[in-house]
Amino acid sequence: MRDASSGTIRFGSAFIVVVGITVVALGAVNSAHASGLLGTHGTFTVRRCETSKTSRGGTSTDCFGSFRSADGKAVKDNAELDVAYATGKQIRASCGFPDMCYKLDATDAIGWFAGLLAALTALCFAGPQLVHGAAWRGEGHRRGRAVQNRLLKSLFWSAVGSGAIAVACAVAT
Repeated sequence: MRDASSGTIRFGSAFIVVVGITVVALGAVNSAHASGLLGTHGTFTVRRCETSKTSRGGTSTDCFGSFRSADGKAVKDNAELDVAYATGKQIRASCGFPDMCYKLDATDAIGWFAGLLAALTALCFAGPQLVHGAAWRGEGHRRGRAVQNRLLKSLFWSAVGSGAIAVACAVAT
């Protein structure tokens, strides 16, 4: 007979897995662009910035301008950057998706990488519970839980360390 809490555990774990996969994808793409591993490198020149209200009552600023690749071959006239800058400011950037550019910045790359590690920690925690439900707490999965605990500790402390480095870099600049 199945444990009554198994459905609840699986539902909660499914939610954590979906959110975790989303954050892993965002963290991987944004970290890779901010570090310069992905995209075309060049210069983004700000033409105008727009501030809009978010659904949660906050504000979001998007800047639009032109992007010219370092080799001068690629030019995008209506590129977007999600950080506020003064008109005319030139920023080293990496452009990838149709018209989205990312500031090349080690601090941003480390911060997104810390988020990626935190999301992997959540996936490591929730994944086995999604698959096995309440049975994951049983005696038959003792070895699997031991492996999971080692992974959780490694990922968690790596995420904390990367986050601390990102904060230190942001404060220092």
